Amino acid sequence: MKTKYLIYLLLITGFILSSCREITVKTTINNDGSFTRVVTIRGDSADVIKTNLPYPIDSSWAKEFVRDTSDSTVFVCTYTRSFKNADALNTEIQNDTSWRRQIKRDLEISKRFMFFYSFITYKQVYKAANPIAEDYHEYLNKEDLLWISEVKTRQTKKDSIRYDSADARLDKYWANALVNDIMEDLKRGLNQLEDPGLNDFDLSMYRDSIAANVMKWSDGKFEVAIDALVVWSGNPEVARLHDIEPPIFQDLDDMNTFLGTLIFSEKYTLEAEMPGLITETNSTMMHGNTVSWDLAALSFYFEDYEMYVESRVVNYWAFIVSGIVVLLLLIAVIVKIFR
Repeated sequence: MKTKYLIYLLLITGFILSSCREITVKTTINNDGSFTRVVTIRGDSADVIKTNLPYPIDSSWAKEFVRDTSDSTVFVCTYTRSFKNADALNTEIQNDTSWRRQIKRDLEISKRFMFFYSFITYKQVYKAANPIAEDYHEYLNKEDLLWISEVKTRQTKKDSIRYDSADARLDKYWANALVNDIMEDLKRGLNQLEDPGLNDFDLSMYRDSIAANVMKWSDGKFEVAIDALVVWSGNPEVARLHDIEPPIFQDLDDMNTFLGTLIFSEKYTLEAEMPGLITETNSTMMHGNTVSWDLAALSFYFEDYEMYVESRVVNYWAFIVSGIVVLLLLIAVIVKIFR
């Protein structure tokens, strides 16, 4: 998507070079399914207090702002809040008023009782965020998705070549999808005008011209396609497409804005600290009873991104009860023998 977002890149390059922040969202789960979430932001003093965080934060979260003791140039801002259950956090997410409201992020914490042991499961799923209807499988294979989502990272020249190949396929998919959407919107608009002077208008004649300009148009509003069509066709009646309400490209413009925001959203880390001993997880990063996942911009773009971990907790009371029962049975047997 290099061409599509060239202007965006130029605008934010200076910001990225001059500043950056690290964001970690840690969930510490308790035996009863309640949990505490801590959002930690590290960076310079201006960056750490900026909004646009992975999860909605309001005044109900405890806030702390300190200087990093190991590096005086780094500041740390933390937001902390406890939740009784996963439903409480899911409600917060659903009430998110930022652009991330469009991302479905369901959290589930469950407990399976096995008498001597209980198994606690943490599961969070980010649903695929790609709003484009066109099937991407014709353009991208499984390995392409691994490079695009940064599951595979570029470490060698060969890796870079492979990444560029996947990126080129992604460009082709995106461009073709945009052309199809623009053609559909223009066709619908022309039909809506019901103008006899446009009855014989052959929109298919201009598909190649639209394709040649589509990535340039995607840097702004797609209504410029109407002006271009007026010039190419020499028919001024086409300009009436501008008068249709709501605008024929409104949904496409909204989708394009969302995609641009998503692609340039910050990378962050999700951590889950489990009670007891971890028995199963799909995380590749584990330290003690804490696992983590890195979420890049395209981690959940095409496919659902699932984070899963299970731990085993010892029910000590069950051992105590069992011991008491065994002891009582033993006493009963002894009494019976010596009666």
